Amino acid sequence: MGTIIGIDFGTSFCRTAVCKDGKVDLIPNRYSRGRIPFVIEYPKKDNLLEEDVKEKTLQFNFSSIKQKVGFEETILIEGSKVLVIDLASNLFSAVRDDVKGHVGEDISGAIITVPSCFAEKQRAAIRRAAKKGGFEAVRLLDESTAAVLASGVNEEGKTVLVYALGGGVFNVSLFKISNGVPQPLWHEGDRELGGNDFDTSIIAYIINRLIPHPGSRAFRPSQAFIQKLKSHAEKAKIDLSEKSTVEIKISIHEELRLTLTRSEFERIITRYIETTLSLTKKAIQRAGLTKADIDSVMLIGGSTRIPLVEKMLQEEFEKEIIRAPEELIVTGAAVYGVQFSEEINKESIQYPREEELSPLKIETEIPNKIEPPETESRGGLSEYFVNAMSFWQHGEQDKAIDTLENLLKELPIFIANLYYERGKNLLENDNIDKAILFLEKGLNYKKEDNYLQRVYHKACNKKGTILINKGNLSEAKSTLKKGLKYNPDCTGCRDLLSKIENVTKKQHYSGKRIGDRFEVRKRGKSDG
Repeated sequence: MGTIIGIDFGTSFCRTAVCKDGKVDLIPNRYSRGRIPFVIEYPKKDNLLEEDVKEKTLQFNFSSIKQKVGFEETILIEGSKVLVIDLASNLFSAVRDDVKGHVGEDISGAIITVPSCFAEKQRAAIRRAAKKGGFEAVRLLDESTAAVLASGVNEEGKTVLVYALGGGVFNVSLFKISNGVPQPLWHEGDRELGGNDFDTSIIAYIINRLIPHPGSRAFRPSQAFIQKLKSHAEKAKIDLSEKSTVEIKISIHEELRLTLTRSEFERIITRYIETTLSLTKKAIQRAGLTKADIDSVMLIGGSTRIPLVEKMLQEEFEKEIIRAPEELIVTGAAVYGVQFSEEINKESIQYPREEELSPLKIETEIPNKIEPPETESRGGLSEYFVNAMSFWQHGEQDKAIDTLENLLKELPIFIANLYYERGKNLLENDNIDKAILFLEKGLNYKKEDNYLQRVYHKACNKKGTILINKGNLSEAKSTLKKGLKYNPDCTGCRDLLSKIENVTKKQHYSGKRIGDRFEVRKRGKSDG
């Protein structure tokens, strides 16, 4: 197994790191430097959905990928359709190559961080893109979890609120420290709220101040002009975190200048910050907590550097504010990658040699810790009801119905993950029969889920081993075959089946009794 790297898959950048011998090294890549506009080189085709390629170079804004992957199949670039999943896979492939060039060894797996509020279809699309980009093993880790893991906050019983505000996504998460490990209590978020909204507000402010009658037919800003305004807006936003006033220069037919003060900037973005605070209060309430229960507030994401954000949080909670460094998320991902690598290395199960099959006492090693699949937060489902009710009350019945239909699509995934959790816990406590029952129910809802398949296979292997030890070879054979259905390449299970067949044939002619429940007899002429 090659190196497992950590990837902070952000809206405006992509950080990478590797953990070796307990030390985390930050590795630069082509998408980790600078700010928007980031571009991705992409081979240009006459029709990007076909195989025939006429190589040229397309440039695509990096910031669009995270928001579109999992939601849009294609986008238009220079009039041509481009598959979003291909753009994302090209990004991961490029990042993998960059890191490989620095560490000088093969990169086979990645821990990729995503916001807690990301939907399962977004997560699934990111996993597909990463594997298509060359990563054999991929696991997603919530950004807030990665930050707390790397922060060193481990005081028993402490409650931490993680306020994450990036370029395109807002998320708030609550954790309780238990046995030195952050246990998630609740997540809330908005997948379309972030620093990009602040940029848009500044752009509108610039247009209204500098350009008379922007709605007139004479004013038709080009895409290049809007992109230029966005660059100015983002620079102004960043500068106002340190300065009280900035000057914006725009060239149209002549150079125009505009002064933007921090107080004016705060006025036009206050409504967005208030929205994040409302979601934060909702998370606390749904976790069964009060503001008094929060011990500290951790800030992650570039947009939290805006002074107004920390000021409003301080006024709301009057708690310790921990400002996380930029590299904290990718550090947590890299550290988690070490554990992931160890789990992968334990995947191969050792079986005895053939001469050890008598009296068929077999022990197999089942990893004690099986990582749960990425899933929506507990608050995700209730959000559908809240949003549907809000739409209905505001006369938007169609949106309310669409929201509930989306709930029906997500519900089987949610139920499957509950069965997974229950089955996994039962397996770890050696209640194997009941574990298999719950895992089978989960597979009825989510048949293609790799985590369910993997744990079900392990459960069948463990039960098959016990049945062999008891001498019940017929049922052991049937159980092992059930597990092989979801992991047909498992040589260990196939070897066991082959060895059971060999032992059965030997005993068939010796007339021996095997165990208490399995009996064979010598064939007579009447048996054919």
